Amino acid sequence: MTGFGFTVLAWFRTRLLGHGMERLVFDRLLEHCRESGFVGAGGKQRTDFTRVVSF
Repeated sequence: MTGFGFTVLAWFRTRLLGHGMERLVFDRLLEHCRESGFVGAGGKQRTDFTRVVSF
């Protein structure tokens, strides 16, 4: 079987949350994106949704 196994992603996410590591992974991903030029400081935030609901 080829492709991405979504059950592996769910398992990985559960382990991250269980060990309180979700912020660490996010911070490292954000740092990599900044270094690669994908994310810059400031600017405008956009979404393709007409309505965003926040809880």
